[in-house]
Amino acid sequence: MMRTIDPIADKRWDDFVMKHPQGTIFHHSAWARVLVDRYKCSPTYYVVEDEHGEIAAGIPFIRIQSRLAGRRLACLPCSEYCYPLAYSPEAVVQLLATAKDEVDCGHTSFLEIRGWKDAITPGELELVESPLYLRHVTALNDDLERLRAGLEKNHHLKRNLKKAEESGVTIREADSEDDLRQFYRLSVTTRRRLNMLPWPYPFIKSIYRHVVAPGHGFLLLAELDGKAIAGSLYLCFKDSVLLKINASDKDYSQYRANYLITWRAMERACRGGYKRFDFGISDPDNSGLIAFKRQWGSDEMPLPYYYYSVAGHSRLMPKVNPAYRPVYTAANKLMPGFAAKLAAAILYRHMG
Repeated sequence: MMRTIDPIADKRWDDFVMKHPQGTIFHHSAWARVLVDRYKCSPTYYVVEDEHGEIAAGIPFIRIQSRLAGRRLACLPCSEYCYPLAYSPEAVVQLLATAKDEVDCGHTSFLEIRGWKDAITPGELELVESPLYLRHVTALNDDLERLRAGLEKNHHLKRNLKKAEESGVTIREADSEDDLRQFYRLSVTTRRRLNMLPWPYPFIKSIYRHVVAPGHGFLLLAELDGKAIAGSLYLCFKDSVLLKINASDKDYSQYRANYLITWRAMERACRGGYKRFDFGISDPDNSGLIAFKRQWGSDEMPLPYYYYSVAGHSRLMPKVNPAYRPVYTAANKLMPGFAAKLAAAILYRHMG
């Protein structure tokens, strides 16, 4: 039986995500709470129920109504990856058929799915691939000395990690509202430096409240003489730790704080029994970020997103449209800091 549910109210959803081998933190209802805070809308999760009323397959969507970016079903906004969870190709077909009907009937302009994990190919479902990002994942083990020795075969990493450790930089776990605001300050300057709109503070606070505080993540701050100079927010789920947001003060880049934060996060992950350290996604054009992630012995893999739309609406897909990025970048460069924060608060409801 096919139906829609609210994953926050329906406790069966998290049980299903925990049991499914491909379930991620972005499938979990904790992330749905973050998105509800951000988009002020109810989640639409399609599920297939078995004869006992248990969830046998599901795909999460957030319905975003936007005059700027079009009406769309996103699986899921603000997520590095999110995709159908099922045990058979037939169940995936059933789930996507319902979602595609929303597009065909004109109730929404297009749907977006981030990544793919099932046996049936997206092409068979008439989904159009957009090869947007690269993903980097490092395998962990319980032997920290052996892990570090393996990583330090990269002499550039070894040199920078040693420099960070000898510089007087300290790493601690954030545990207060003031810590969160310091991290937000760093994230604003970092994203502005990269010609990106800053994350709104309520969004970062919501992640901390709904995901980190209940035990699905942690926030590390790097400090020098009591000043926060870098920070990284991680999400933890099953056997993986994911780097969600990284920020740093460029004026202190010579201390290599990001290297020390990353190593301390890996140490924490290993002691917690996690098996994979996920550096998240990278734009293929960001060679510096990709080089940093490769130093840590990560496996590199493409992460395409997939779209379905009716004729005439492909222009509404901002990440597919090649004209979108330069316009966005140029506008962001021209905005003063206060305007960028205001624009982020307004525009991020339409984006993600």
